[in-house]
Formats: sequence, structure tokens, C-alpha cells
Amino acid sequence: MLALHRLITLVQPQEGNVMRNFWGMIAALAALALVGCKDTGTKPATGAAPTAAAPTTAEPQKGADKATPVSLLVLVSGMETWIGNETYVEDEADKVAGNFAALGPAIEQLAAIGSPGSEAAVFSYGHATDVRRGAFADISTLKATVLGTQKDYANNTAPGLRAGLAAAGKELAARAGKRRILVVLSDGNDLDPAADATLPAEIDALAAAGIELYTVCLRTNTDAMEPQCDRLTTIGKHGSFRPASAAELGAAITKLVAQIAART
Repeated sequence: MLALHRLITLVQPQEGNVMRNFWGMIAALAALALVGCKDTGTKPATGAAPTAAAPTTAEPQKGADKATPVSLLVLVSGMETWIGNETYVEDEADKVAGNFAALGPAIEQLAAIGSPGSEAAVFSYGHATDVRRGAFADISTLKATVLGTQKDYANNTAPGLRAGLAAAGKELAARAGKRRILVVLSDGNDLDPAADATLPAEIDALAAAGIELYTVCLRTNTDAMEPQCDRLTTIGKHGSFRPASAAELGAAITKLVAQIAART
């Protein structure tokens, strides 16, 4: 508008009513045009028109893959002194109050890991290379009864943790199309003299195969078993827990389940 006014001033004659009226009419029309522009909200282009903001989507949260069916294998120590024998041994001097009573509820807590279509099995490692293999079934059937009875573990005195891990890893490697998870419930004891030298590489191989590894070290003697728990920490590449006693096992399993659910 200012440029138009200056142009009018330069070319407008200094005298003559007719010409003054003509230029006045031009100025009035220009003013009306400007008012109309303001009323409609349009403005002369001064650059690129603003673009609409792109719709935003929430960042995927950890655990976004929790709908993927799970193959869960729970590997339990079958050592008699860890399981206990107090329910069937008569001589009080020979009784060992173990962890069997706490294991059942812990096993059932682990059933919360799976989405529909998930499966689970329980293996126990016993004397040397003896591994008891439970059959895979729908994870909703994961109950304390899969452990059998305390007496089923009698006379297992030479635990073979390494043999149990090998059997569990081989089984999980064959479970295609599911998220594969290994949970070890143990004190970490292994009488295999080669265990500490070979376990790190063997555990790395399981993890490289896509198997998630979690451990819970439940000690029967809190003073003498730290090195064994350290062995389980090595195994638990994706999560490791050390409840102070069997009474705290449930709380540790709750944390483990939450950690598995949060993992992408």
C-alpha cells in the first residue's frame, strides 16, 4: 500500500480537480482491496506455506514383543541337599530342610511370562550327567506338581549343572518360532571339574543362538556359597537374582518376570 501511495504521489498532477478525483478514486479502491485481504485472512506469500504437522506415534515400549509366544524352560537343581529331604527321612539327624516347598509357588509364578500360544517345560539336573526332562506343554499348565515329590530327588549328591545346561540349550535350540527363555533355579553347585573353564564359552553360544538366560541363586548355606552364586551370575546374561532365603524366592521371581516382560 505504501508503494502504491508513493507511485500515486509521483504521477499525480498538482492541479486539476478531475485528475485529483481520478487519483483519489484509485487510492480508495486500493484501500478497499487491503481491507478485504485482512477480512478473509489471506496474506501475500512471503515464503513457503507452512506444512501440517506430521502425526506422531508413541515410541515402542520395552516389552513390545511380549505378545510373541514363549518357549520357557525351567532348569532346577535336583541335588538332594538343595531340594531337601525333611518330608521322608525319619532320622532327625539326617533331615535337611531344603527349598522344595518354595519351588512350587515359584514355578507357578513363571507361568505369567507367556502370552497365548506359549509353552513351558521343567528339567532338573541330578547326579553327574543325569537330567530329568519334562515334556513341553501349554504354559498355563505350569504347576507345582511338575516337580513331583521331594523323595523323587533322593540320593542326587553330585550335581551336574553343566550337563543340565547342555540339555536345556539343545532342547530350546529346537523350539523354532518362539521367544526362547531359560530360567535356572539352583545354588550354582557343579561337581564337574571342567565347569568353570568351559561354562563361559558354552553360555555365550546359547546367547548367540537367541536364548535368553536368567538365573536365581538360592543358597542353602549363605556363608559358603558365594562362589557358586557367582557362577550363576555368569550364566544369567540377561538377568540374575540372589534371594537371601527361600522365603524371599517369590519376590525374586516377581522381579524376574517383570524383567523378562520389559525386555524387547
